[in-house]
Amino acid sequence: MKYGVPVLAVCIAALVPVAGAQNPALPPDDAVRAHLFQRNHELIQTLVRGGLRLAGAEDALQRAECCSGVAEHLATEIQRAVRSQEKKRVTELGAHLSALLETGVAANLSTARKQIPIGSTLERSLREVRDRTAHLVEPLEEQLLNATDVEDEQGIRHTLKALQLGRSEVEKAIEIP
Repeated sequence: MKYGVPVLAVCIAALVPVAGAQNPALPPDDAVRAHLFQRNHELIQTLVRGGLRLAGAEDALQRAECCSGVAEHLATEIQRAVRSQEKKRVTELGAHLSALLETGVAANLSTARKQIPIGSTLERSLREVRDRTAHLVEPLEEQLLNATDVEDEQGIRHTLKALQLGRSEVEKAIEIP
């Protein structure tokens, strides 16, 4: 089974209720739902397109590249949420990004590492995907570190630790055992 497809499907399914996640105790009215859908529209499109590309990917390196592209969009969306001080959105999207890093990017890079000969041109691509993905998470980690406060220490700090773990898994995914 292709790594990443189930993770991306879970992300898509999980993002549908994100529109109402701002106050789960009260169901949002139609105007609020419409506003939240508009805000999430680009992200939903990215996830759907990424899922389609992922399903058509022929090898683990291509799957890792697909997952990395989606991860980039999730990271951007989390940065927007941090700037807007939407802590619940940061936490929820951060969990999805962490899962995508570990089971999408890192798992596929690890599989690709086993299939790609050392010194080949594909090995360069392997390293590029790893480096690009790791570097897209680093500024987000710094932003989250600056956004932590005493009142919401659990949510943001937990998200930060999960993303650090995800980045670490990506960084070590292509190490030769």
